[in-house]
Amino acid sequence: MRLINIFCALVLVTSQSALAYASERVADLSMTDKKLEACIKTYAAEQHYEFLADVKEIPCFNLDIQSLQGMEVFTEALVIDVSRNNIHDFAPLFGLNKNLGYIDIHANPIACTQMLDLSHNLRQAFRVGFDPDNCLRDGQTQPEVPASQPMPNPQPVPAPQASLEYSKVSAAVASACGACHQNGKHKDGVVLDSEADLLRHGASSLATIESGKMPPGESEWRSSAEGQLVISYLKDQAAKGRIPTRGGHDDDDDEHEHHGHKDRDDD
Repeated sequence: MRLINIFCALVLVTSQSALAYASERVADLSMTDKKLEACIKTYAAEQHYEFLADVKEIPCFNLDIQSLQGMEVFTEALVIDVSRNNIHDFAPLFGLNKNLGYIDIHANPIACTQMLDLSHNLRQAFRVGFDPDNCLRDGQTQPEVPASQPMPNPQPVPAPQASLEYSKVSAAVASACGACHQNGKHKDGVVLDSEADLLRHGASSLATIESGKMPPGESEWRSSAEGQLVISYLKDQAAKGRIPTRGGHDDDDDEHEHHGHKDRDDD
């Protein structure tokens, strides 16, 4: 009887915690890193996310964010992009393995052990930036620059040139897909910001366009001039071997996602 009472008490506490979380407002959020806090609050306001449980996307990249402490509460998030920051500790993300479908951590000084831990915990997500060659080895620190020595100005890395074919269809892609899959909006983990992104998702994109499922609610778009242009481009690139087949792999990971359909290995 005592065990039953203890179990019931635990269920009650868990339920109360869930209700408290669901009712907590984004406006009341307080995080260690104020740049991260401001980013989340600003984006939540734009997307009309009132409560923490409403937050599905966190596109907070290139903001010199240094701490992710407090991110543990965003268990309903589907997309997290914290790339190009100065984050060393990714432990706050380890528990976000319930719904997360896309995560980008590239261009952060992450230790190899943490990268492996994060990769294991979030193995169901489409993962960007999980490259052992780019992580900090155990015990390795970034070289310090003496105070008297000015910091060197990093040389900008030129963006890869888009092909002539892509330049002809990029406007059509932006018009039909940009609202959901470009400029930080990565619905279902699908990113279409560049030609490389489009080619990576080329097989699934072609299938959904030809079936009339994409763009949503515009089944006749495939017959339009823009639709036919994109379809022809994707078929041409597939014929050239630039698009992975649907039976193959879209990236270097064994687990990935196509428009919300997750492929995952059993642990």
